Amino acid sequence: MNKLAIGLYSGGLDSILAVKLIVDQGFQVILLRFTSPIFEGRQSETEILNSILPKESFCLREIALGADFLQVIRSPKYGYGKNLNPCLDCKIFMLKKAGEILKEGGGAFVFTGEVLGQRPMSQRRDALRIIERDSGLSRYLLRPLSARLLPPTLAEESGVIRREALLDISGRSRKRQMELAREFGIVNYPSPAGGCLLTDESFAKRLKAIWAANDNQIRMEDLPLLKIGRHFLIRPGVRLIVGRNQAENQKILANASENSWLFRVVNAPGPVSLAQGNMEEADFELAASITARYSDAKNKAAVAVSCVLSGNSGGGGSSRHRVLTVCPVEDCSTRAISDLAQWFFSPIKCEILTVCPVEDCLLERYRI
Repeated sequence: MNKLAIGLYSGGLDSILAVKLIVDQGFQVILLRFTSPIFEGRQSETEILNSILPKESFCLREIALGADFLQVIRSPKYGYGKNLNPCLDCKIFMLKKAGEILKEGGGAFVFTGEVLGQRPMSQRRDALRIIERDSGLSRYLLRPLSARLLPPTLAEESGVIRREALLDISGRSRKRQMELAREFGIVNYPSPAGGCLLTDESFAKRLKAIWAANDNQIRMEDLPLLKIGRHFLIRPGVRLIVGRNQAENQKILANASENSWLFRVVNAPGPVSLAQGNMEEADFELAASITARYSDAKNKAAVAVSCVLSGNSGGGGSSRHRVLTVCPVEDCSTRAISDLAQWFFSPIKCEILTVCPVEDCLLERYRI
């Protein structure tokens, strides 16, 4: 009798309980945890599983999502939820990967921690059928927490797994799951949350803006920067990210690609800012002015801001390491926002420049 099963594992209580139910019926399980910058709040550690299961009963395999997953986000067959969350397409994508591993390893079925009716987009009864069909796992996809409310899988019909030992949980209440956690001795489990940044309005807004400005193109390595800082769209194709604290400054430095420019105020504490895109002189000047605005020198009449090409070790001359300048900004209350491009910059071409911190009401033109 085949006693190998493949499971999707998020680290949340539902997936922990699903693993417990399967292992208790004598199965060895391979748990798949998909990783991406858009997933957060769940750790890869397996302390909880180790505390309630024999260590030899499971293994955890992490799978990093790549460019093919970005295409799923960009053009989902079944559309989005409230923001940019393509929940059905995302689950189908992951289960297809699980199905490939099932075939390679000769397992009996794939299982998940899904609960009938818990999530409005992806866990309706009709949505569960669509996911099962489109993933290619018809009758091979088991949902242990709701199995007795759903049609039996081949594993249940053949007696490979006992259907009567599975559960009939449905709906958004987590009372049953919490009771089971106490029964199984599961403690310190994560609080219920999706953990997907695509459901976050602010993150989704930023991602949409980057897509619109970059001809619907984005790389997986761009995503960590969407999670932090203040974001400004200087113009289509050119964006600026300004750190809000020391931790974000460090993350900006860690995630800066070689074609990015880093801005810092020269003689005062302040943010690290990162600019991406095909930068023109006016873009450098505005990026420097915004950076100065969020520094401790924001109230000074003029501020020096350095600009360094990411990855530059000091060589390459002034084209890679500069201190840029714009003329001081006049009171924006006397100028129409629509005139900004006309009056904000002067055509200065020197290497050592000084910038004026940009006025607050000008930032809204660029902020995303």
